[in-house]
Amino acid sequence: MKKASSCDDLKSWSIFQELDDISSTTWNLKKVLEFILQAALDLTDTIDGTGNISLVKEYRNKQYLIPYFIHGKKYEGKKSIPVESDFEIMLQAIKTKKTMNINQGDADWQKYYYERIPNMKSELVVPLKVRGKPIGVINLESPEKFAFTKSDEEIVQNLAKKAIIAIQRTRLINSIKEIGIAGCTKKESDLVALILKRASEFLGAYVASFWKYHDFSENFIFQKCIGHHNELCERSIEISFIGSYFGKVLKCKKIGIEKLESICKNKNFKQDYFCKLLNDGLKSIISLPLFINNIPVGIINLYIEEELNKEKWKDSWENNFLDLLAAQASITIYNHEVYKNLEESIGRSSFSYIRDMIRLITHRLNNSVGNIRADAIDLLARPSTLETKSRYIIEGIKEEAEKALRVPEELGNFVARLDTEKVSVKVNEVVQQILSQEKYEGIEFNLINLEGLAPVKANYGILREIFAELFKNASRAMPNGGEITISAKVWSGDRVRITVNDTGYGIAKNDLKKIFDYGFTNWRDGKGVGDGLAIIKTTIEIDHKGRVFVDSKVGVGTTFIIELPIYSG
Repeated sequence: MKKASSCDDLKSWSIFQELDDISSTTWNLKKVLEFILQAALDLTDTIDGTGNISLVKEYRNKQYLIPYFIHGKKYEGKKSIPVESDFEIMLQAIKTKKTMNINQGDADWQKYYYERIPNMKSELVVPLKVRGKPIGVINLESPEKFAFTKSDEEIVQNLAKKAIIAIQRTRLINSIKEIGIAGCTKKESDLVALILKRASEFLGAYVASFWKYHDFSENFIFQKCIGHHNELCERSIEISFIGSYFGKVLKCKKIGIEKLESICKNKNFKQDYFCKLLNDGLKSIISLPLFINNIPVGIINLYIEEELNKEKWKDSWENNFLDLLAAQASITIYNHEVYKNLEESIGRSSFSYIRDMIRLITHRLNNSVGNIRADAIDLLARPSTLETKSRYIIEGIKEEAEKALRVPEELGNFVARLDTEKVSVKVNEVVQQILSQEKYEGIEFNLINLEGLAPVKANYGILREIFAELFKNASRAMPNGGEITISAKVWSGDRVRITVNDTGYGIAKNDLKKIFDYGFTNWRDGKGVGDGLAIIKTTIEIDHKGRVFVDSKVGVGTTFIIELPIYSG
């Protein structure tokens, strides 16, 4: 049963102080959440009851309420609940952003109560809110009807305010470590997405975006946007440093706070998306300038539903936490750029080394094989001394020597392909050019989603050769005619995936494992030296930083998939 008296102010103060100490000294979020839930039970004198503390997490663009710590008997049923669901009192507290204190027999109890533990008759749910946005709940249940008073509501609401700071501080410690590691292991787009996601969690932002600063052009280049209002994200390609809101924030070198309404009224800042976000219910923008050794890196923008007071913001815990996060983000993004440049430098050095090796091979082959060819020509010039069989053999030696002498040139051309300038290339234009210049008898081409596709970062001439080779191979696999389907789509946010599918005789399973090996060929007509697909794979994966896959079924056809990075300037 529940005790008659409630906790006094001294007890509350003691618990709040202990919570502050724990969150300042640990990265273990579970330990912090366990303390918060136990504190809620103690402060409300809940006996024989149970409860949980749950946080909202996003997975594949959907939000779920996940119990992180459960007190008492083990809950039955689902552990995570889609936030968009209609059942559950906890979800109603999330959606309405209000405390729910209901009892058995109430209309809301009958409508929303979900029995996890038998014989519970009261439930108190207090949302955990960051700047008005719920990020979780404290949930208490009791077997006693009318167990939670108005005083209990106020006590848990005060605890929730302290709990938010403790939770976010612990998350900050984990995020700094996570972002630092991601700088060495993730692609730039994934790294930026992680930083935006963590920044959004801290502030309860509905939209977050990152703009990279280019010192040479003095422009901000759009990189990434996440959030539930994603369709309203900034879509401009570039924004000038001079005369823009972003430039103003970067110049001040401190976190900028502004009402969206004020920005929309300012004639100097003409970005339409500010007004679109304002019309969709967002009120304020918080901008984090990113610097490393006074070198500007970029700017992170967070949009929230609450109008912020600039003076109060200066001393807020959010300001201090985001300052630390921005410092870590600056270092990580800057270091990631340094690592990328270093890799490219090493790559260029490798190509230079390979070219030197090619020169040496060329010199040796020209001397040795050139002498063999010269001797063969000399022997063939003496017809009276050679039998027909001998002449045939010597002619074969001459032809093979001439082939060998072409190898150094082919090697040189191949290496040259691995160190080419990459520009913005439209896949549709490449395919259309090939189809207008080459003839494929009996082959029907189907083009899907090529128009309007994001341009890829590639060498136009080499990409044309690659697709021409794939089309040639596909048509050879369909001597009686057939279909080649080329389709494309954006993949993983920063890549384009191009699929080339034919209805030919297919490739045996054992041959698929060797299809990209140099020297391997399985053509039924006996033609080919087995280097076309090997060169394609090397060119795409080493030089173009892409990927190549193949799938095939005998009697059905073959599919080649090429992934290339989207051109971003």
